[in-house]
Amino acid sequence: MRLSQTDPRSREIFTHVGHLCTEFAGLEILLLQFVSRFTYPNNPERWCEDLPNTEFKKTVREFQQVISKRTQDPSCLGKAASLAETMFQIADDRNDIAHSSWIAFSRGDFGQHRARPKGKTPTAETHARNPIKKISQVVDRIDAVISALDDLEEHIE
Repeated sequence: MRLSQTDPRSREIFTHVGHLCTEFAGLEILLLQFVSRFTYPNNPERWCEDLPNTEFKKTVREFQQVISKRTQDPSCLGKAASLAETMFQIADDRNDIAHSSWIAFSRGDFGQHRARPKGKTPTAETHARNPIKKISQVVDRIDAVISALDDLEEHIE
């Protein structure tokens, strides 16, 4: 079905899912740049080569290694560990949202059909609450991580 033919409430969900995916891509690029600057100081554009071949969670683990090699400051290490855990959760939430089919039913509730549930067969669920709130919360967490990465980079060598 074409986007222009969908119900306005469904279209609103689609818009937020697209925003989430775009924000997540920005986080992914920023994280690869961060890791690349410290891993390949003589070739800072290396992240462009790595992007198509690196899973996000692998990049998060590389981020943790970079931090532990660059500083022994317990505060920085703690922030990095917390950021890594948050990024793992964001990735799971993003995958759940982005790899689902969404619909706003005329009766007021919402449908989510998960195409790739972790370790399970595809499922369909009905939600009473609008998923936009959850999607917006994930976007807010992405923005917070991006800000925290900038702050953290200022404190490591």
